[in-house]
Amino acid sequence: MKKSTPSSKRNRKTPRKSSRNGRRPWFWRFVFRASAIGLVLLAGWTVYLDAVITSRFEGRRFEVPSRVYARPLELYDGASISASALERELELSGFRKGDGSRAGTYQRSGGRFVISTRGFQFPDGEEPRRRLALTVYRDRVEKFSVLSGEASPIVRLEPAQIGGIYPSHKEDRILVQLEEVPALLPTTLMAVEDRNFFDHAGIAPLSIARAMLANIRAGEIVQGGSTLTQQLVKNFFLTRDQTLVRKGNEA
Repeated sequence: MKKSTPSSKRNRKTPRKSSRNGRRPWFWRFVFRASAIGLVLLAGWTVYLDAVITSRFEGRRFEVPSRVYARPLELYDGASISASALERELELSGFRKGDGSRAGTYQRSGGRFVISTRGFQFPDGEEPRRRLALTVYRDRVEKFSVLSGEASPIVRLEPAQIGGIYPSHKEDRILVQLEEVPALLPTTLMAVEDRNFFDHAGIAPLSIARAMLANIRAGEIVQGGSTLTQQLVKNFFLTRDQTLVRKGNEA
C-alpha cells in the first residue's frame, strides 16, 4: 500500500465550503441586504403616503364652489309685489308648481298662493322651513299667514343662485350626511361595486387575481378588482392611469 507524502497532501485540491442547499454564503448576504433595503424603502414610502393622506383629510377634504345669490325676497303683510312677479321669483329660486305642501313647491289660484319653503342658512341665521299662505291684491301682499312651522310676521324665501366661483378642477359638490342619502343607495352601490365591502380590509386579493386572469385571457382590461375603498383612493388622491405603480400606491 502506497503512503502519501506531505507534499502530495499539499497538492491535493481542498473542496470549497458551501451552504447546506448548495448556495454560496455571498448569495444569502446579497438576498438579506437587498431585502433589508427594500423594507426600508417600503416603510419610508408608506410613511410618505400616510402623511399625504393625513394632511389632505385634516385640511379641506373637498373644494366646493363659492355660490353667489340674489337678494332674498321678504314676504309680509303690505309687501309690494305683483302676482306675476312673485311667481317669477319663485321659479328663479327653483320652486315648482304643485300642491304647496312639499318643500320647494307652490300652488297658485289667481292671486292666492300657498308656498312651502325649503329653509335656508343666511349669514345672520337660519331661516327654517315653513308653509305659507297669502293673497296678492293690487300689487300688495294681504292675508299673510304661516300655516306650519315657526310663526313669524316676516318670512325670507331662499334666494336664487345667480352665479358661482368654481375651483380649478371645475367640480361642483354638494356635501351631505349619510343619513340624508336614501337607504337604498348605499345598498345598491355595494351590490354593484363591492359585495364584500364589510368583509375585507380595503383590498380584495381574490377579486384582483380574478380580474387579472380575465384581463390576461382577453388581452385587454375587461374587469377591475378594485374595492370601493380603492376607488375612493384612486379618485381622491391618485390618477386614472392604469399602471402597476398606481395600483401599488392605491393598495
